[in-house]
Amino acid sequence: QDRLAKIKEEFQEIDKNGDKQLSFEELDNYLSKKSGKPFDPQLLKEIFNTLEKDQNSVISLDEFVNGYYQAETLLKSRVDQLKQDIKENTQKSADTKRQFIEAKANKGDKKNILTVNVKKAENLGGGILGNKAPVVKISCEGQEITTNPTNPDNPFWDETFSFTVTSGTGDILIEVFDSNKGKITNFLGEVSVPFDALRDQQMHEDNIELVGKKITDRVSGSIEIGLQWVYDLPSYLDGIISQFDNAINEDKQELAQIEKYYQDLQSPLAGSVIGSDWILQNPKFKQAEQKFSDKMDAFSEKTFGKPIAWSLATQLSIYLLLILSCLSMYVRPDFPNLTIGIIAMIYFLQRSVSSNYKILALAILASEIYDLIWLWTSMSKWVDEEGVEKNVKKVIVFVSV
Repeated sequence: QDRLAKIKEEFQEIDKNGDKQLSFEELDNYLSKKSGKPFDPQLLKEIFNTLEKDQNSVISLDEFVNGYYQAETLLKSRVDQLKQDIKENTQKSADTKRQFIEAKANKGDKKNILTVNVKKAENLGGGILGNKAPVVKISCEGQEITTNPTNPDNPFWDETFSFTVTSGTGDILIEVFDSNKGKITNFLGEVSVPFDALRDQQMHEDNIELVGKKITDRVSGSIEIGLQWVYDLPSYLDGIISQFDNAINEDKQELAQIEKYYQDLQSPLAGSVIGSDWILQNPKFKQAEQKFSDKMDAFSEKTFGKPIAWSLATQLSIYLLLILSCLSMYVRPDFPNLTIGIIAMIYFLQRSVSSNYKILALAILASEIYDLIWLWTSMSKWVDEEGVEKNVKKVIVFVSV
């Protein structure tokens, strides 16, 4: 609500004549003037869309402010979601790359595995009195596995089985039976899936109609199953890595576009950006940050097999800063570093926001500049002593820096 009130305050002057009637053209001209550059008409159109209005409509100031706020909220939410997706897919890609390396190293130990997930059945036929406890039997190259019995009114199993494949020819037979007290009774239908249909090594999920063994079999219903045959693990993992990398690239492209829209939406409010958002609006700062982050992540993946956990690394750095500042206080006053460390621990770590971490980095940089100035002006006098105390002070200087 505070944000909504702030936006309304900023745009109050737009309705100077008080008629409460604002056209698309008037808003476009006003926002362009406030931004200092042409306002994106597509973005303004989206604001109108959130109000279920078109660009030929006339809206009130309150409607415009609400639409502006909704558009801002939606864009921010999408930015956060994309960043989370990129983070998760980057971690999954790193994990899969480790598995790929292990699979390549163990290529002599070739795994050839068929995975079958039996999910549920629908509209199963049966005798006059209905079914008792349907089960599913999977047959693959002489191997047979049967599911547990399930409720006949809602046949649901969600059981997963693995088979070791030798030749990878022929079909996988999936049969549905009724059972009574652990014994198979009536045949309810079957499906047959050829191995050739699974050679892409992807998971195939489908709801397949059941058929009978003979034309005279009275069969009805369908079964929902998932099948995946992995016969070349390195090749399969390589494909998964490509999928993750493609998803990450697509998300990054969308993120760049959404962030541009978000920045354009913020530009009319540039003089009243709340809190520390001004850091996020600086393209040079953002570009330098991304370049540094990419290089460090690449180094971490190459060295440790996974990207840096930046939030954890920042927290550990803050604790280290506090410890070293406290140690240096025994010999030399170091209030700036200690103050920054305490503020960071209390405020920044309780609110894990990326802009807060950026401000922290700038604050620590400022404290380092303070240290360098102090070293330049006072170090020679401070360590101008003899004996153990001089050596201790030199160590403290080193720790402080």
